[in-house]
Amino acid sequence: MRGWSGEGIVASKKNGEVDGELRFMRLPEVLVVCGLSRSTVYAYVQRGQFPAPVRLTARTSGWGRDEVIEWARGRIRAGRAG
Repeated sequence: MRGWSGEGIVASKKNGEVDGELRFMRLPEVLVVCGLSRSTVYAYVQRGQFPAPVRLTARTSGWGRDEVIEWARGRIRAGRAG
């Protein structure tokens, strides 16, 4: 399944507990979304300031897309608040 992106997989539960597309992002995509360097992402993860990656296989990790997007939205809110 190399190169498979999971596009088109939709997860849903009653009462909207899971909304939209459930997928993982690999590091290159995370860096594009957050605008940080690799070393800064890992430093923020260590300090609890950025979502931690999830182990997908023995050699592969990824970030929950929704967690990364929510982090980015939080940065926008914080930047506009003052």
